[in-house]
Amino acid sequence: MPSLLKEVAGSDATWMGGLTVAALTVSGATAILFARRHSAHASLIAGAAALIIDVCMIFSSVALSLPLALLLGSVVAGLGFGAGFLGALRSVVPLAAPQERASLMAAFYIESYLANAVPAMAAGYLAQQIGLVETADIFGLFILSLSILAIVLGNLRRDGSGAAKTPETPRAECGRVCKGP
Repeated sequence: MPSLLKEVAGSDATWMGGLTVAALTVSGATAILFARRHSAHASLIAGAAALIIDVCMIFSSVALSLPLALLLGSVVAGLGFGAGFLGALRSVVPLAAPQERASLMAAFYIESYLANAVPAMAAGYLAQQIGLVETADIFGLFILSLSILAIVLGNLRRDGSGAAKTPETPRAECGRVCKGP
């Protein structure tokens, strides 16, 4: 985003790039604070919807050369990533027994870092080959596609009452922490 903002704004001001990163992280943390009050499903859907809005904002701001809109896109992206991250985390943690949660969290964070690092490295390589704006378009279409798919699949997993369908944990697997007959 800092490089894209630099190209759109036509400025070498490094503070602008830092501002986009700060906007992304602060809005991501803010989204997590608000998403805590909602279900994992609602957080995932809200995060995906925010990413759809973000990609549209980025496409528009690059096409119209609007640096402020690109900066606001960073805020919306942070909201999407924050809500989506918390929703994903809250959807998998309850599926693990307490003694398995440390391993689950380790795997979750490795997957999260890879899911961010690999596309970023690919985009860096692709930007050198075809250009930054063209790479941003491809990357944006990829994020847009995944976000739409997440909303569709997330809503397909709902039952008629609006509750998410979750696998039942057999009593034999959950050990002493399970309550009930």
